[in-house]
Amino acid sequence: MFVKEIFCTLVTSLFIVPAVQGGYWGVNYPPQEMCALRGSSVVIPCTYDYPERFDTVLTVETVKWFRSSIPGITDRDTYVYHSTGINVSLEYKHRTKYLGNKVKNCTLQIRDLQSTDTDKYYFKFETNHPAGKWTGASGVSLSITEPKVTLDPPVPDHTVKEGSFIHLTCGFDRCTLSESSFVWYREGQPISNEKLNKLQFNVSYEHSGKYCCATAENSSFKSEEINLIVKYSPKNTSVSVRAPGGIVEGSSVTLTCTSNANPPVSSYTWFKNQSNVMKSGSEQNLIFANISLCDSGEYYCESSNEIGRQISPAVQIRVKSLTIYFPFFFFFFLSDKMNTILVAIVGIQAAIIFDLLVVICVQWLKSKSPQENSQNIQPSSGGDTYATIDLKTLGSDYDTLQSSFVWYREGQPIRNTTSNNLQFNVSHEHSGNYYCATNENSNIKSKAFKLNVKYPPRNTSVSVSPPGEIVPGIPVILTCSSNANPPVSSYTWFKTSRNHVVKSGPEQSLIFENISLHDSGEYYCESINEIGRSVSLVVPLTVNSTMNTIIIVLMGLVAAVNIVILVVVVKVRK
Repeated sequence: MFVKEIFCTLVTSLFIVPAVQGGYWGVNYPPQEMCALRGSSVVIPCTYDYPERFDTVLTVETVKWFRSSIPGITDRDTYVYHSTGINVSLEYKHRTKYLGNKVKNCTLQIRDLQSTDTDKYYFKFETNHPAGKWTGASGVSLSITEPKVTLDPPVPDHTVKEGSFIHLTCGFDRCTLSESSFVWYREGQPISNEKLNKLQFNVSYEHSGKYCCATAENSSFKSEEINLIVKYSPKNTSVSVRAPGGIVEGSSVTLTCTSNANPPVSSYTWFKNQSNVMKSGSEQNLIFANISLCDSGEYYCESSNEIGRQISPAVQIRVKSLTIYFPFFFFFFLSDKMNTILVAIVGIQAAIIFDLLVVICVQWLKSKSPQENSQNIQPSSGGDTYATIDLKTLGSDYDTLQSSFVWYREGQPIRNTTSNNLQFNVSHEHSGNYYCATNENSNIKSKAFKLNVKYPPRNTSVSVSPPGEIVPGIPVILTCSSNANPPVSSYTWFKTSRNHVVKSGPEQSLIFENISLHDSGEYYCESINEIGRSVSLVVPLTVNSTMNTIIIVLMGLVAAVNIVILVVVVKVRK
């Protein structure tokens, strides 16, 4: 039986194909080869014919489709489609649909195509006569393809230099499809206004990232990503200053040069006052372990890599002087009988001066130890208030207008919005003027619609004026800043060391006109509007037992001793 079927198949291939003549056994597949995109559907056209009589009037009872990549096989135990539903492969059970009938139409549809569907497909029908069966031996070759991104010109590891002109092409890896519209993605986000299969541009450092593409008809099936690596010279070079104890003579100060570059910065050069090279090498820090007055000046750095170099803006360093004035001592050596008195007085002066030097050394060592400006304490705060907004284009002719739209916010187009409806959950960042236009006439825009978003206070923070060391007796102002709409209506100040409210009201500043030691502590503020509230980070306020006060007292003692010396000398002379 198997040999007979093969013989009949060969005879049909020789005398009937490509056209099936009425009254003859045969199957005709108009396209011998087909190509389809992964994830899409394909319809395989097919017709068949058979004699009207074969010892009896023939009627088709069973139709079936199967696949095989081995030439000469005319039937399989499992099927892509079977009219009785038996032995249908599980991978095709819910993906095939027979669009033909039992009267000469054998068209088949396969949905949700996968890469494994690539193969050769055959149709077979059986009649009511035991010998009346036929298989279309030529079959249809089906290839499944998917998008693939290629880089032109090709470079190793997809690494290009900034300024290069490149092409990214979205093609197909196995066969060619006549797709007319494509979607490009970078880092998973669609690139607006790019619908051709080629993406071309002059490369900048902002173009680094992973790219993939898809057809507009099957945008959910994307190509594999290619990682575009852009080499570029240093960008955004800047200098930061770290001085835990303030920039005071004798303290430690560190300047750090930071830059964004690929490959990373290999060399840093430090300059002072535009001409003097301070340091050059791979270290990005310029460290003054014991800064002096002569180190004052303007500093900037130059960062370099194999692509290029960039110079930072200058930073002004002003070193404050710590000067101590000692009184001028007069010693009168009069007579032998005064020597004992003078020695005693000088000893007292020496003891006071020694104590003064000890205090200065202690204060200097304290200034050397690092101090943190704030703590990582964040009391809970409210978030944004969200609502759903539905913006629509309105017009008397809209019902007859068939077009896509472009939406704008503050003059900038909003990506991936082609419908006449713009819907989103509102956050504080959505405030602004909105308007729209049709893609065909994007230069003719609608009137602006101003969207005003109310939200609770955000980014609440406390600033201290003056910065640096705080000593008793000076005025100090703490200011609570916050971003809110409507504006903040009330501020509340807290001191955590006593866990109580210091002040509450519409004023955003907490003022100490003559600060004292007991005002030291940790402070934070709470800003409130009609939508909600927000609490700032805690800021420590340390009022130092000022060294200047101690020095003044000790100097007063020294002055008093000198007065005693002068009085004694005057009396002795008399």
